[in-house]
Amino acid sequence: MNLSEARYILEHNLFPQWFFSDRLNFAGAVVQKEHNVPYDVMKNICKNEGVECKYKPEQYKVEFFKLDNNSFLIKLSFPEPENTPLCYRAYMLFNEEFTQASYFTAERSFDEKVVLCAWDKDKSHINYGLFNGNEKQEMLKVIELYLSQFPPKNK
Repeated sequence: MNLSEARYILEHNLFPQWFFSDRLNFAGAVVQKEHNVPYDVMKNICKNEGVECKYKPEQYKVEFFKLDNNSFLIKLSFPEPENTPLCYRAYMLFNEEFTQASYFTAERSFDEKVVLCAWDKDKSHINYGLFNGNEKQEMLKVIELYLSQFPPKNK
């Protein structure tokens, strides 16, 4: 296994599966400030696979947002991806009850652009195509995709 394969496991297998199987504990683990969970998990994957982890903790960022519709967003930023389909970022969106959840990825394309994708609870990969906006527009597009899956209920 090489570093790219180890990273793929983190971004495309481990985190989506952990998120969908145990949303509350996943959210609690990644947003706490005492540890950089994305970096720590990557470092452990590398150690277990005998791969040198060249990444630094500051290359893994976690941001937490409360949205207007009583939903939440966790944004994970990863080191610059060396190749496709590694991720620039991952977005986890969920409601207060953790009953409506989505895991989106901003992946590197072959020409170093961004492809918006998602993983669902059944481990299926969904490709939404190339995205040409900036990072803020990307996050707004992900929120739009989430809301299209789980439209707000009229009160």
